[in-house]
Amino acid sequence: MARGILAGILAHRVVHPASVFVYDVSRRASADFKKKFRVNIAADIQSIFQKTDTVLLAVKPQNLSEALAGLHEEKRRTRAKLAITILAGVPRKKVRSFLPSKVNVVR
Repeated sequence: MARGILAGILAHRVVHPASVFVYDVSRRASADFKKKFRVNIAADIQSIFQKTDTVLLAVKPQNLSEALAGLHEEKRRTRAKLAITILAGVPRKKVRSFLPSKVNVVR
């Protein structure tokens, strides 16, 4: 799903690929994103929240806590102001519990 959303955003020139940062726990998946979309690859999820204003969270619901581990403590170094979630069946309140308080969450 993340690939489809990213493809649409880039095809409609909503953002330039150079301003997009992608992180996937799979290095192979990250490399595929970079090759296909010519986007930047982040070393970890924390750096995504430090480098961007908006974050698209597209992880499997069962991987949410692992994917966002440690972000709640990143309050001072977080630039992100908005997290867009496409996680099926996961309430915004639960997603918000993993994030710094200044990050708004929308579905």
